[in-house]
Amino acid sequence: MKTIQNAIVVAAIVGTLSAASAQTTNVILQTDFDGDAGQGNYTGGYAYCVAGTDAGNPLAVSVNNLGVTAGVGVGGSSAYEASPNYTDLATDPGWLNAVEWDYAEVACGTDFGPPMTSITPTPLLNSLILSADVQVLGLVPGQYGANVLVSKMQFLDADDNVVFDFTGYGGWASASGFSHLSVPLSSLSYASDASNPVTDLTNAAVVGSIVSFAVEFQVAETVGALGGTGANQLMPIYGFTSTGTMVVDNVELIQIVNTNTELSQKFCYPGRGPGW
Repeated sequence: MKTIQNAIVVAAIVGTLSAASAQTTNVILQTDFDGDAGQGNYTGGYAYCVAGTDAGNPLAVSVNNLGVTAGVGVGGSSAYEASPNYTDLATDPGWLNAVEWDYAEVACGTDFGPPMTSITPTPLLNSLILSADVQVLGLVPGQYGANVLVSKMQFLDADDNVVFDFTGYGGWASASGFSHLSVPLSSLSYASDASNPVTDLTNAAVVGSIVSFAVEFQVAETVGALGGTGANQLMPIYGFTSTGTMVVDNVELIQIVNTNTELSQKFCYPGRGPGW
């Protein structure tokens, strides 16, 4: 049996680095249209309705811009409302004689300005998320909702130049209740009205020049078929009426900012036992 005469104790180098990952959510623009104090930086709104075909463009349509309306929003609150008037399309040769293409669009637009939380420069488009609650009412029979487009998500400077511009699919809105749409900017296309490349979202000077926003949601669907008759007749998804509405509530753009905070750093160095 061997006797250990020298005990060697060696402490290995141990390194630890602790860090905490945190997320901060900044509200860049927001409104619930209720006019409460501290409920956002909404500055105004607008609506439009347009229609056309290869046989006539544009055609005689209009919009009843009801604007901010009490009682039509989520939970009976106020919301922004627009009603397209497509009645004249029912007898318009430009609509009835279409053979190649058509469109019928109604949109609600909202503008936002100071005061606002500054955007943090970032390459991550998915950190910027646009959301809204949307409902469509008065659609043709058999239609239970409609696709909603983000027809405009514009970042503007003090001279109203469009710094950044996004557009694309927003989601599906129900005819029986409000649908919550949540759209990361990474899922949208970069639009041609922008005066800067999208990579300038990392440029602090460019991002710092942004002072206002324009946000627009649009319903642009038709039903039936080109040249169709009877139940298959081509018409807007609202039909040839002036009673349907598009309602937008709780518009918001947020930015999720990730932060890493170093907490501690600890090292143990080698030690030598007796007889080493």
